Amino acid sequence: MQSNIRIADANCPEWDISKPRDVFRLGLFLQYLRTEHRDKLERKFDEVKKEVSDSWKHKESWMPRERVLREWKMSKQKEGPAYREWLERAKEAWPEFSRLQALVDHARSAVVEAENAAREEDDSADEDNSNETGSNEDEDEDDSDNGKDDSSEDDSSEDDSDDSYDSNADDGSDESNDGESDE
Repeated sequence: MQSNIRIADANCPEWDISKPRDVFRLGLFLQYLRTEHRDKLERKFDEVKKEVSDSWKHKESWMPRERVLREWKMSKQKEGPAYREWLERAKEAWPEFSRLQALVDHARSAVVEAENAAREEDDSADEDNSNETGSNEDEDEDDSDNGKDDSSEDDSSEDDSDDSYDSNADDGSDESNDGESDE
C-alpha cells in the first residue's frame, strides 16, 4: 500500500522524540522523504560522491574553513566558551535543582500513598457490598426453606423458547417476599 504524505514542517525544525506526537511527525516526515525524494537524493548523492571521496583522500587541498568543519569532533565542543559558560550555570543551579527534585519526589510519593489508600478504601467498600449481597443470598435460601419451590426458576432458564410471560413467576428478586409464602 502506497501512501502520499505531504508535510510542511517549517514550524518544527527539531523533534523531541520523547514526545509521541513528535515521534509520529518525524516518522511521517522520514517516510515522506523516502517515498517522494529518494530518487532525487540518490541522484544528488551520486553527483557529489566522487568529488567528496576525492576530497577526503587529499586533505592538503582543504580550505581552512573546510578543514575546521571536517576535523571537528564532539569532544572539541567542550573546549568552547559556550560549553564552559553552560557548565558554570549548571553547577550554580544544581543545588536548587536538587532541592526542587526532592520536593517533586516527595509529592509523587504522597500521590502514590493517597492512590493506594483510596484503592484500599474502594476494595474494603467492595468487600462490604459483597458481604451485604452474601447476606441477601442467605435470605433467599431461607425463603426456599419456607415452602417456595425453586424449580420454577430452573425451568424458566432452561426453556427460553416459550414467549409467554408469567407475571406470577419468581424472577429471583425478593422485593415482595419477606419470608412469607404466597400460598
